[in-house]
Amino acid sequence: MKVSDQSSTPRRRIAACQRGSALTSSALRSYSSNRIAGWPSLAGSSSREDSTTPSVAFTTTSVATPVAVSSSTARARRATTSPDRWARTASLAGSTGRTLGNRVVSPTFPARTRTSLTWAISSAVNGSSGWGLWVMPRVFALARGERLACGVPDLLAGARSPAVNGRALADKTAHRRPRTIAPMTTGYVYHELYGWHDTGTHASLAPADPRRGIQPFHHLENPEAKRRVHELLVVTGLIDRLTRLTPRPATDEEILLVHTPGHLARLTKANDTGGDGGDGSTPFGRGGLDIARLAAGGAIRAAEAVLEGKVDNAYALVRPPGHHAVPDSGMGFCMLANIAIALRAVRRTHNVARVAVVDIDVHHGNGTQTVFWEDPNVLALSLHQDRFFPPNSGFVTERGAGAGFGYTLNLPLPPGTGTGGYLEATRRVVLPALRRFKPDLIVVAAGFDANALDPLGRMMLTPRAYREMARMVLDAAADLCDGRVLCVHEGGYAAAYVPFCANAVIEVLAGVTEPFREPFSFDNMGQQELQPHQDAAIKATEALLGDI
Repeated sequence: MKVSDQSSTPRRRIAACQRGSALTSSALRSYSSNRIAGWPSLAGSSSREDSTTPSVAFTTTSVATPVAVSSSTARARRATTSPDRWARTASLAGSTGRTLGNRVVSPTFPARTRTSLTWAISSAVNGSSGWGLWVMPRVFALARGERLACGVPDLLAGARSPAVNGRALADKTAHRRPRTIAPMTTGYVYHELYGWHDTGTHASLAPADPRRGIQPFHHLENPEAKRRVHELLVVTGLIDRLTRLTPRPATDEEILLVHTPGHLARLTKANDTGGDGGDGSTPFGRGGLDIARLAAGGAIRAAEAVLEGKVDNAYALVRPPGHHAVPDSGMGFCMLANIAIALRAVRRTHNVARVAVVDIDVHHGNGTQTVFWEDPNVLALSLHQDRFFPPNSGFVTERGAGAGFGYTLNLPLPPGTGTGGYLEATRRVVLPALRRFKPDLIVVAAGFDANALDPLGRMMLTPRAYREMARMVLDAAADLCDGRVLCVHEGGYAAAYVPFCANAVIEVLAGVTEPFREPFSFDNMGQQELQPHQDAAIKATEALLGDI
């Protein structure tokens, strides 16, 4: 099968697979008869796992990158009933293997998975059992390292009836209904230098000063929360499902697409000694600008990967944050406007006309709003705590200017808003705004300081709330822009709790069906449901959607 390197969008790539599947019925039968080169004694094998990936003819594909399938194609694939359905499914699953040069080779299968694979494909091809139709996509999922509600070994042993999403099937024929687990390719940006951004020995937000009785401690914007996000991804194994993207520093030219020469000059001058971003509350140590460049460049790298079709979506775990930085100054821990720089950069080099930015940080995304204030091709939508930070911005009346009027949308929510309020705001404001705007790319300013334990927020969100919000946005993206979603990490200062909130969002991006169970329980706190005064705030912004 030959797939053009220009097949950059998920829909084009799935169409290419459908036009020329390399896995034919003949190859399937060869599979089930254990005649695959490099896999001797496949059936019933109990030997150790192969240390190298065998050379299998049908999984060698002349493409630059592995074929991936986005969430936007999942419904179409589930509805497919043509005879070569499973051939295409197997070909797609095989395409998630390693890349060797410009060749894609099949993944390494453990011995028990190879045995199950042979049995499942034999059943599917020969029509001897409906079990093959149910098991086959799950076998490929196992090969990709996915966890399933009901494992293949359990099925082979006849331990219990199959389950779908953890629930037993309702009738005796339900197991014959084909269900495909759609592989999601999620890019992931992180660099250890992000944890080396030095914000000093502040006591919370105040600089240490013994004359004022302020003991040295640590700044609230310190490495712990984001470092623990990354480490949780490693410990849970979720990182194995992500495609690592290496960040690179943003250039002067890219930074100056957003910031003034004066702001860049001040940061450059203080880079060797340490200093402040410009507002008196954005400290950085030696080499701070170098790390800030790497954060902005990480956002650019992730945006490029999504737009070029190398991944379906991406998460950039960058530091320092960026959504408060304005063109002529840093602000609120943000030295450079990471998202704004990334969007200005990729809009020059890639075919992306309209971008929607959905900011869920508890603080108003004033920097992003300022940069795109008069731009009708960028929707700047911010959900934040009312009159918090900056205290004089984020009002419903701030709506853009000139050609950009109506494309700035603010939803200031009352302190104490919980899951019910945020989910209702997403349904009634965020999703309708996205549908009216019809973006080519959706960028989420992923701040997690609206969580129930955050020291810099007074909201009550939980991982479940973040998961549901992410799922709604991702579903909208599947309909509007081929699933192209980029999340760029912003705030979140409860180091023990933020990792579980971020993990929930990344699970949704990666298509994980069995989420990691977080150890805290705040979903049953009082006032989590939508309150009348919160509903009134949502209605005020809802009334402005007609101007988009």
